[in-house]
Order: sequence, then structure tokens, then C-alpha cells
Amino acid sequence: LLLLTSKMSMSSVVCVLVLLVSVTMAQQAWNIKKCPSPLNWSETANSSSVPFFLSDCSGLAKQGTLLHACYDNSYLRFRFDATDNNIYSPYTQCNDPLYNDDVVEVFVAPYRGSPVHNYFEFEVSPNNVLFAANVSNPALTCNGIVDTALSCKLFEYSAGINNQKTAWWAELSVPYSVLTSLPHANPNSSGLVTQYTINFFRVDTPKGQSKEYSCWVCDLSSPPCFHKPAYFGILNLT
Repeated sequence: LLLLTSKMSMSSVVCVLVLLVSVTMAQQAWNIKKCPSPLNWSETANSSSVPFFLSDCSGLAKQGTLLHACYDNSYLRFRFDATDNNIYSPYTQCNDPLYNDDVVEVFVAPYRGSPVHNYFEFEVSPNNVLFAANVSNPALTCNGIVDTALSCKLFEYSAGINNQKTAWWAELSVPYSVLTSLPHANPNSSGLVTQYTINFFRVDTPKGQSKEYSCWVCDLSSPPCFHKPAYFGILNLT
């Protein structure tokens, strides 16, 4: 994790941020391990040390997001822990437009060596509401996208807000039966895909500030556009 201190000169801070952006813009790869039994998200082997950047790569998000992932024989599992001083989402129904307010998101598809035009989009709000869609993206950007909603009953998910209302968390488990349903998926003899193209996102409005769009791998988007698979990273199941 990076610490920017008051003793650093402005030029030093700029240099550090430029270095971080350069690293983040390279194709990020994350090797994850099997989930422990019982599931324990505090194990550092399942946590990413990469901080979330603003989608335009201009700097770090104001409020931190800690990302975790692991897998078992049936599911690819994710957890987000989000610092938040202004938690808000009015939505209550499956596949409501959660992306308009506080939300964490996963965009994922089996890896095929080039940007994918077909992937899944999953979102979880602080109020434990899920958005799930199969996305067709012929232009590899935010133009011409077609979403096909999926039943929320296909997934395991949960979310909650801490007692102080200064943070919230979300967990999502995606079954391999969904992940391998894309036409380009090539599962192994056990029915598993062990490498995915992936990115993680967050929409957040810090108290008294404008809305922020942040992500695991930033994509130079201004205005924000999360639907740019050419910038997605790689998730390896080890």
C-alpha cells in the first residue's frame, strides 16, 4: 500500500502518481487461491494490494476500497470492503439501476487473449441488492451496449453497513455454470475456466463532494466509461 505524506514535495507526489498510473494501465494480473474452509476473508492471500484509481487515471479515489477474491469447486467469490462517509442507494429490487448511486461492480468473462465483446456485469449495493447482466459490447466502449438481465436467484450475494455508518461491505459468488455459458468459454475437463478477463469498479459520492468513478484498472475515460474491455486485467485461479 502507498502512503503519501505531508513531507513529500508536490513533484514527488506527481511522480509517484504517474508511476502508479503507468503500472495500473499495464495489464494487471492477480493470482488468487482456493477459498479456505471455513471462508475467511481476512487472509491476505485473498486480498489485492492495488488501490482503486479514478477511471480517468488522474489519481486515487478519495475513499478506499479493499478487494478480495477466491474460488472453490462451484463458485468464483468476491468481497469488497468500502470506506464511505456518505452511504446512499435508494434501490430495493433485483436489477434496479444500481449504478446511479453507491455500488461496487465486477465485469468478468473467460479470458481469450484479446478484448472480449461479451462479458458479465455484476453490481451489489450497500442495501444488499444485486444487478446482474450478460453484456454485448460490439464497439468495446459505452456505445451500442446491449444488456440482458439475469435472474438474481442464480447468485449468492450479501451486503451490509457498519454500525457507525462509515463503511460497508459486499460479497458476491458467481457460479461456474454462469461463467462458462459465454460462447468463447473453454472450460477444462473439470468444467472450470482458470483464467478470466476482469475489472472491478465502484461508484461513490464522498460527503460534500462530486460523484467518483473508480476502478481496479483505470481506463483513461472522461466522462467515465467502465465498459472498455481492452483495459481489463487478468484473474488467474492458482
